[in-house]
Amino acid sequence: MKVVLVSLPVAYAETSLIVQASELMNKKPVEAAVLMEQMAQTSMSTSIDADTKKLLKNVTATFAATTNPFIIDAHDTQQKDYNAKLKAVNSCISEYEIVVKSDKATEAKVYAQGRQHKRSRILLKTIHDRIRIVNHENEEVKPGLCDEMDMYISKLHGPTICTKPEPGPKYTEYTTSLQDYFKSIDGVIQHHRQQWEKLDKKCEDQHVKRHDQAKVANGKQDAFERGWCKWKHDLWEHCADFESCYDGAYAAWWKVHKEALVDEQTRKIEWRSVQKVICYIDVIISTETNAQRQKALNKCKALAPDTSHLDFKYGKPKKYTPCDHSPVHDFPCKDTWLDAWYVG
Repeated sequence: MKVVLVSLPVAYAETSLIVQASELMNKKPVEAAVLMEQMAQTSMSTSIDADTKKLLKNVTATFAATTNPFIIDAHDTQQKDYNAKLKAVNSCISEYEIVVKSDKATEAKVYAQGRQHKRSRILLKTIHDRIRIVNHENEEVKPGLCDEMDMYISKLHGPTICTKPEPGPKYTEYTTSLQDYFKSIDGVIQHHRQQWEKLDKKCEDQHVKRHDQAKVANGKQDAFERGWCKWKHDLWEHCADFESCYDGAYAAWWKVHKEALVDEQTRKIEWRSVQKVICYIDVIISTETNAQRQKALNKCKALAPDTSHLDFKYGKPKKYTPCDHSPVHDFPCKDTWLDAWYVG
């Protein structure tokens, strides 16, 4: 606050109190008010000329027109700045809360992809196990589809005519015997071909099914791992953005907060001092009797100006949950991650 008391005639300034008060109003308004109180007391026995009274009235008018509004304006300006700084901090937190929800949604999606991948691998294993069994000695295990074909082929037998006819003297009998022989062979082939082709198709279809399911499982694995890596990247980026935003905004708010704690009290002291100075000046320039002026002076001493309009409205930043990187501490290709998702 910059307050300059107007120059007073030398005749009244002989006590030097008015000069001291003028100097103190800028830095020590309380001491200035004390000096003005002394001046008011001195004025009881000192004659004050009209010019001095006029100048003192100007001082009062200056306080009313400039100093009081200046103090209020300083309060309002700092309050607005404080509110803006606090809003900036809370804005960082609000934006972070939005991305936290987004990250949580991403986490749920990635875990769902992980479960889908696991199910696809289980199905792939089931399909694979239906091709051939590993332990053929376990009679409780159902043979694989390709095992069934192999077992069927291994049990195939020759034609019912076991020996082929030998050439004889009678050509007709010989050719008839050959025809019967070949018919017997063809009958065996036709009898077993359909069953073999059916089993062979089942075996081949299962290979195709495994191939197709492997593509599905690989696709889900790729989506799962890419999703996890993107989630990890976004989570770290969001945390870094928030911490940068919050740290800067909080530092700016805290600086104003600490200043306001001091400035609020300073402005209240200034306000009370100015009101007392005005009160004392009114006593000094009063034309009433000394008894009346003394009564007014006592009121000035007891004056406790209301400063509630200078009460500062403080606030606190919203509470928030600190960034948590632990969900993505493990990631694809890391042993602990592979053990958690791919082993077992």
